[in-house]
Amino acid sequence: MKWSDIERLELDPDEWDLLFWNVANEVINGFKVNDFEKAIGASEQQVKTIANHMRAMPKNSPIIIDRNQALIFRNALAIVLKELGIDEFHTRTGCDFELGRQRIQQMDQFLGENSPEERT
Repeated sequence: MKWSDIERLELDPDEWDLLFWNVANEVINGFKVNDFEKAIGASEQQVKTIANHMRAMPKNSPIIIDRNQALIFRNALAIVLKELGIDEFHTRTGCDFELGRQRIQQMDQFLGENSPEERT
């Protein structure tokens, strides 16, 4: 994961593709997210659109997301980690729970270091 400017984040598809897709699938199809838009920051349709955009990208090209998409994914991932817990997270996403927590920290770093307040 790297960012060259304050608005875009580049994700390595080998590290993020499966997690990104499975997190979106879980919040849309896996379990009910109460007050979806408030909890995630986007509608179910917006999450589907972002996930489908990621899946449509060529397999070896980096995944580029903007700040808003990063925040949506971060929120969805946090909900999935909490809802599924350690054992179920791995079973349903194919990724280790600790990796999910690390991804949250990376997103927090990107979002925090690039907050509008820090740009002024």
